[in-house]
Amino acid sequence: MPDIMTDDAEAIAKKLMRDAPKQPGRQPFRVDVSEGRGHQHVKVWYADRWIGQYGIQRSSKSKRHNYVAEQLHVSRKEAYDLAKCPLDVDGYIRILEEKREI
Repeated sequence: MPDIMTDDAEAIAKKLMRDAPKQPGRQPFRVDVSEGRGHQHVKVWYADRWIGQYGIQRSSKSKRHNYVAEQLHVSRKEAYDLAKCPLDVDGYIRILEEKREI
């Protein structure tokens, strides 16, 4: 199973901020990104419901961020797919609904 690396964690945050759900009746995610000391902090909400948060470490080298999956209530493969595009925003919402997170 591939690791979630720094660029993947950043791609997930950008995707959730940028992409609106295509299915009618679904709302876009709210993502707040703030700069911390040595980290970016990413906080995610859906329809005013807290989903989770994770930090992205700043470094000259890419680092593993496998904990992102757990923070967003998905498997590591699903988080990787969310970063690399096979899993879209609607698919992520569907996973959260199945797990009764939203």
